[in-house]
Amino acid sequence: MIFWRLFFGWLIQIGPFALLCIQPFAGQLRFPLRKTGAVMLILFAGLAAAFALTGCALHRASASDPWLFVKVNMTFFVSLIFCFLWYLYAVTASWPKKLFVFSYVLSGAFIITSISNAIATRLHMGRSDGLPYLGCTPLILLLAAAAFLPVLFFVLKRHYQIMADSFTNRESIYISTLSIVLCVALSSGLICFGYLNLYEPMNLLLYIALLISIFAMNGICFKLLDITHEKMSAQRKYDELHCQLSLQVEQYRRISNNMEATRRMRHDLKHHMITIQGFLQGGNVKEAEQYLDHYLLVTKELEIPKLCDNAVVNTVADYYRMLSAEQDICFSARIAIPADLAVQDIDLSVLIGNLLENAFDAALLVEGEARFIRFNMACFGKMLAVTVDNGFNGTVKMEAGRYLSTKDQHSGFGLASVEAIAEKYSGGVEFTHEAEVFHSSVMLGI
Repeated sequence: MIFWRLFFGWLIQIGPFALLCIQPFAGQLRFPLRKTGAVMLILFAGLAAAFALTGCALHRASASDPWLFVKVNMTFFVSLIFCFLWYLYAVTASWPKKLFVFSYVLSGAFIITSISNAIATRLHMGRSDGLPYLGCTPLILLLAAAAFLPVLFFVLKRHYQIMADSFTNRESIYISTLSIVLCVALSSGLICFGYLNLYEPMNLLLYIALLISIFAMNGICFKLLDITHEKMSAQRKYDELHCQLSLQVEQYRRISNNMEATRRMRHDLKHHMITIQGFLQGGNVKEAEQYLDHYLLVTKELEIPKLCDNAVVNTVADYYRMLSAEQDICFSARIAIPADLAVQDIDLSVLIGNLLENAFDAALLVEGEARFIRFNMACFGKMLAVTVDNGFNGTVKMEAGRYLSTKDQHSGFGLASVEAIAEKYSGGVEFTHEAEVFHSSVMLGI
């Protein structure tokens, strides 16, 4: 009877919180989700059995030992270490992110367990056999977990998951350190309380004050997360507007240059006509043709090439075509799209601008045949496909299967903006590389 009491008590106390730790990283597991779940089930059953057997052995050896409860709890914390090691191995996300989620969930588990113990102590006043999970304690734990876990899940999803991928490694370290400090402070405070004397007025007041303080500090922590998220959103919006402004400035500059060149050509047109007339009057038809060919070539260079019918795509693509030509980068474009798309102009310019900017910056770092950019864009039914292939130096930086920016002091908002736009239009992105070629693919629903 004691074995099953300890066995199921352990599972009830650990199982729900373990699932909460894994949930934010469902797409960043070392093994498929089903295999991970099977391994966790076997591991937890084994650890619960080991804990229960150890508790039974300690109880038989020294049932009247006043330190029995402490010894059994030490066994529990040893089993928790194995759970923690499995969590670190199974999840492939960065260490700071894993530590933040674990310490946050552990803090929640401490609070729920503490409240459950306080209630159970009141109900079982005067009864104790030195072992945990006495009487209805497992049921109280289960009800407390059912009441509080949805709140913990909501806070984690609402205030952390939506922005975790945008954090730099340094920001993740700061946030996880703060969460660990709060967890240590909470556990240190709760250990000092003896539940048998908890309901004395002063002890109860201190206990409630401790819980309120911990909730307040966690509130401050998540408020900092919200502020960070707002800062990153503002920075992303600034980058988008900066991208738009840069394109508009470049377009204005080119239009101004063309207007000035047109004025000069009109001013010089009389002299060109006199020159051609002189060639023709002298019977030099071939020279006149050559002169005209050269004149037409000069005027053609002043035209803005039409890569496609869509004005935004044409402007952005031609801007990077010009930059590539200035840096001896081979730029090719195949664009087959209509003039009007069910995609906002600002989203189009940010999407294509970020992809081509990354490709241009990468191609600058290589030489020879690897110095190229291939830009393709086409509509297939209800989907818009955009691909960019470019040469690069073979250096990549990845975290949990995601590509990170290799630029110094770079925020990495570019790729995040591309992913956000793809998600907005019910599409997807894929980045791959091979040897010295990087591939970017984006699909948008239109």
